[in-house]
Amino acid sequence: AAAAATTARLLASMALLEASLMEHEYGHVDSAKALLRASGDAIGCRHEVTGAMGFRTIHQVDAKAQMVLDVRCWGLPVYKRSRAAAAAVAAGAGAEDHAASDDEADELFDEATAAAAAAATATAAAASGAEEGASVPGR
Repeated sequence: AAAAATTARLLASMALLEASLMEHEYGHVDSAKALLRASGDAIGCRHEVTGAMGFRTIHQVDAKAQMVLDVRCWGLPVYKRSRAAAAAVAAGAGAEDHAASDDEADELFDEATAAAAAAATATAAAASGAEEGASVPGR
């Protein structure tokens, strides 16, 4: 169930990103920006274009102003496969090879771990929303 929720968040983010690109293509900059921010929020990421002093080449002597993309992610949970699925992968077959459907493949993930990761993600998202004004270095 938690893995399906993550997949839904990824799909929502991709759809919002496509809509943002379409709006940008037609020159609707404000709506494109709003859709881009919403697509990042769907997967737990924020971005900001900012400036910083730095060097672009090894031959450069003085630091110059550079455009930098600062990205902060509290993101999507990472799921661990169950031992049975890991053994199937080690034997040379992916989890999808042994599953009759996508739902059955999702069940190969450890649901307790998935639920705990989803709860941790929600907590981190709430905490980062409170710290929105704080500056966090990009990754």
